[in-house]
Amino acid sequence: MSNLAKLWFVGLVFLGAGCGERTRVQGEPVTQAPTKFTRWTETGKTEGSFDTAIVRYVDKKGRRVDLMGAVHIGDSTYYDVLQKRFEAYESVLYELVAPKGTRPQRGRKGGGVVSMLQRGLKSALDLDFQLDAIDYSPKNFVHADLSPVEFMKRMEASGDSMLKIMLRAMLVAAQRQKDGKGSKVTMGHILLGLLSKNRAHYFKFLFAQELDEIEAMLAAFGGKKGERSVIIGERNAAAFSVLDEQLHAGKEKLAIFYGAAHLPDMETRLLARGFRRTELEWVTAWDVTVPAKQSGGGGEPPSPKKEAVHR
Repeated sequence: MSNLAKLWFVGLVFLGAGCGERTRVQGEPVTQAPTKFTRWTETGKTEGSFDTAIVRYVDKKGRRVDLMGAVHIGDSTYYDVLQKRFEAYESVLYELVAPKGTRPQRGRKGGGVVSMLQRGLKSALDLDFQLDAIDYSPKNFVHADLSPVEFMKRMEASGDSMLKIMLRAMLVAAQRQKDGKGSKVTMGHILLGLLSKNRAHYFKFLFAQELDEIEAMLAAFGGKKGERSVIIGERNAAAFSVLDEQLHAGKEKLAIFYGAAHLPDMETRLLARGFRRTELEWVTAWDVTVPAKQSGGGGEPPSPKKEAVHR
């Protein structure tokens, strides 16, 4: 898989607005290093888990804000875990480039080419789609994003475009290839996966490793954390404008539920507001475990793990 293809695959999962019976929530000690909001953990030849973080920040007044990293396609149980967690907050700020106050309707089709591609990808990998799985109707859900008109105006004002983003992605991809950090998932792996008896599982294994590349992708959008872009920075600014409104209204337990690629810049914004990081939990978004009834008998394609995983 080329680095450019990888960057767009990661973007499709994190930025676009059947299995997994073992979704887990795990705590982890908090350090002073910048937070990593996603991780891939390999547990077997073609097994592992791709996890997203829930990170808590508290200010001197005791108000807390949890950044909840989202992937737009994931295990159904992943979304079940998040839905249950949402109940504990006074406000859950969510992303959606749509007119102010829009609430996604569960299972509603449409949403353009990106949603169509995401739904196609979730079907191929035996996963679920965020807008089909999450119920946005609870009263504590608060829309916190740009409208389509605002988004387009800011793109025009910035002189940015999807074409320019793609060109920057190509430059990032070329540099990573030069630095020896290119993807080790080859067409050979993909062709072998097509012949696998556990096709969806094997492709989940291949692609899950590629998802752990948020930092590389953000450079293509502008700024180290994407903060100079409309697609990351301006949308984050809009979300934090709503966050400030909620805090001023007296809310003390809030969550921001956004694509994981947005969270490095959001963390910077929270720290600048005097919040400090206090807790970190991991939630399994993709449980890449061979189903028990299919685990015997061999015939599984070879793993690219020794080359594709760098941490």
